[in-house]
Amino acid sequence: MAGLFVLLYLVVNKLRLNASCFFNIEPRSAGLRLIVFNGDTEWVCHKVKDKDFKNFLQAEVAHLFKGRLQLIKNQDNISVQVNGVIIGIIGRETFRSILQSVKKPVSS
Repeated sequence: MAGLFVLLYLVVNKLRLNASCFFNIEPRSAGLRLIVFNGDTEWVCHKVKDKDFKNFLQAEVAHLFKGRLQLIKNQDNISVQVNGVIIGIIGRETFRSILQSVKKPVSS
Protein backbone atom coordinates (compact mmCIF):
# COMPACT_ATOMS: atom_id res chain seq x y z
CA MET A 1 0.00 0.00 0.00
CA ALA A 2 2.87 2.42 0.79
CA GLY A 3 4.20 1.91 -2.73
CA LEU A 4 0.86 3.05 -4.14
CA PHE A 5 1.02 6.29 -2.13
CA VAL A 6 4.55 6.98 -3.32
CA LEU A 7 3.54 6.31 -6.91
CA LEU A 8 0.54 8.62 -6.49
CA TYR A 9 2.82 11.33 -5.11
CA LEU A 10 5.27 11.02 -7.95
CA VAL A 11 2.54 11.18 -10.58
CA VAL A 12 0.58 14.18 -9.31
CA ASN A 13 3.15 15.60 -6.87
CA LYS A 14 0.57 15.69 -4.04
CA LEU A 15 -0.38 13.13 -1.41
CA ARG A 16 -4.06 12.91 -0.45
CA LEU A 17 -4.68 13.47 3.26
CA ASN A 18 -8.49 13.31 3.20
CA ALA A 19 -11.37 13.94 0.79
CA SER A 20 -10.37 17.54 0.13
CA CYS A 21 -6.80 18.06 1.42
CA PHE A 22 -3.43 17.22 -0.11
CA PHE A 23 0.14 17.36 1.22
CA ASN A 24 3.21 18.37 -0.77
CA ILE A 25 6.92 18.85 -0.09
CA GLU A 26 8.93 21.32 -2.16
CA PRO A 27 12.71 21.54 -2.07
CA ARG A 28 14.37 24.82 -1.16
CA SER A 29 18.06 25.67 -1.15
CA ALA A 30 18.07 25.93 2.67
CA GLY A 31 15.64 23.09 3.41
CA LEU A 32 12.09 22.07 2.59
CA ARG A 33 8.71 23.72 2.27
CA LEU A 34 5.81 21.59 3.53
CA ILE A 35 2.43 22.56 2.07
CA VAL A 36 -1.16 21.56 2.71
CA PHE A 37 -3.68 22.26 -0.05
CA ASN A 38 -7.43 22.47 0.43
CA GLY A 39 -8.58 21.46 -3.04
CA ASP A 40 -6.37 23.39 -5.46
CA THR A 41 -5.76 26.26 -3.03
CA GLU A 42 -2.68 26.44 -0.84
CA TRP A 43 -4.06 26.42 2.70
CA VAL A 44 -1.01 26.44 4.98
CA CYS A 45 2.75 25.92 4.68
CA HIS A 46 5.88 25.81 6.77
CA LYS A 47 9.55 26.10 5.84
CA VAL A 48 11.98 23.84 7.69
CA LYS A 49 15.74 23.33 7.64
CA ASP A 50 17.02 19.90 6.59
CA LYS A 51 18.73 19.23 9.94
CA ASP A 52 15.61 20.08 11.97
CA PHE A 53 13.51 17.80 9.80
CA LYS A 54 16.00 14.93 10.04
CA ASN A 55 16.06 15.33 13.84
CA PHE A 56 12.27 15.06 13.90
CA LEU A 57 12.28 11.87 11.84
CA GLN A 58 15.15 10.15 13.66
CA ALA A 59 14.97 11.34 17.27
CA GLU A 60 12.37 11.15 19.99
CA VAL A 61 10.94 14.54 19.04
CA ALA A 62 7.17 14.04 18.80
CA HIS A 63 6.13 17.45 17.40
CA LEU A 64 7.49 19.55 14.59
CA PHE A 65 6.54 23.22 14.29
CA LYS A 66 4.43 25.50 16.36
CA GLY A 67 1.62 27.34 14.64
CA ARG A 68 -1.08 26.49 12.15
CA LEU A 69 0.72 23.53 10.52
CA GLN A 70 2.14 20.87 12.83
CA LEU A 71 3.44 17.35 12.32
CA ILE A 72 2.96 14.85 15.14
CA LYS A 73 4.95 11.62 15.15
CA ASN A 74 3.97 8.36 16.83
CA GLN A 75 5.12 4.74 16.42
CA ASP A 76 4.35 4.19 12.73
CA ASN A 77 2.66 7.36 11.48
CA ILE A 78 2.99 11.10 11.13
CA SER A 79 -0.21 13.06 11.68
CA VAL A 80 -0.71 16.33 9.81
CA GLN A 81 -2.48 18.88 12.00
CA VAL A 82 -3.86 22.22 10.81
CA ASN A 83 -5.33 24.72 13.25
CA GLY A 84 -5.45 22.11 16.01
CA VAL A 85 -7.28 19.46 13.95
CA ILE A 86 -5.64 16.33 12.53
CA ILE A 87 -6.58 16.32 8.87
CA GLY A 88 -4.59 13.30 7.73
CA ILE A 89 -2.10 10.60 8.63
CA ILE A 90 0.93 9.51 6.59
CA GLY A 91 2.83 6.29 7.29
CA ARG A 92 6.45 6.89 8.32
CA GLU A 93 7.84 4.74 5.52
CA THR A 94 5.66 6.50 2.95
CA PHE A 95 6.85 9.83 4.33
CA ARG A 96 10.50 8.77 4.05
CA SER A 97 9.95 7.58 0.48
CA ILE A 98 8.41 10.91 -0.46
CA LEU A 99 11.35 12.76 1.08
CA GLN A 100 13.80 10.69 -0.93
CA SER A 101 11.95 11.56 -4.13
CA VAL A 102 12.24 15.32 -3.49
CA LYS A 103 15.12 16.75 -5.51
CA LYS A 104 17.04 19.70 -4.13
CA PRO A 105 17.47 22.67 -6.49
CA VAL A 106 20.92 23.06 -7.98
CA SER A 107 22.53 26.34 -6.97
CA SER A 108 24.56 28.11 -9.62
